Amino acid sequence: MRGKALRLNAIYRSLDKEIFRFKAASRIACPSPCGQCCVNSTVEASELEMLPMAFELVRLGKADEWYGKAEAKDFEGQCVFYSSNDLLGQCSYYAFRPLVCRLFGFAGNRDKYGRPRLVTCGRIKKEHPLGMEQVLENVASGRIVPPMMSDLVMRVSSVDPALSRESIPVNMAFKKAVERVLLGQQLSRGGF
Repeated sequence: MRGKALRLNAIYRSLDKEIFRFKAASRIACPSPCGQCCVNSTVEASELEMLPMAFELVRLGKADEWYGKAEAKDFEGQCVFYSSNDLLGQCSYYAFRPLVCRLFGFAGNRDKYGRPRLVTCGRIKKEHPLGMEQVLENVASGRIVPPMMSDLVMRVSSVDPALSRESIPVNMAFKKAVERVLLGQQLSRGGF
């Protein structure tokens, strides 16, 4: 499992660079403060997407603490890693967030003619009303291309197709990933 988490981290780092380039070229960004995408209680991820987070929390000795927080919510609802305060909401382990969180607001898909389209949130559109029309035109013409969701889903899925098959509520995906990591550690130590 550790090798899979490392491969995912490499994919995530590459994606972060793609998103950074797209943001620079498009001149759009998340408004600050925000976090609206994180408070959505229907965010889903696969168990595979959560492996890097699970490994990091096990490494830090914080897996039980976060598992307990998620368990207190019955592994449902808003992502347990979202931390809000009066001024700014943020992910407690942003560097290890799943694919869905990385893509939100700065990804694309293709229309029925194969042309790229930007998939972004309403808050970003409201924040950049005058520039958004130009951004959408630049994306449609191919002058700037956001990271394509389908390509990234395929790259992530290639790490382990079985673990990426099912998208489930993000807290449940975290639960399964932590349990898999801890079980793997027990098995490698001969704990059974």
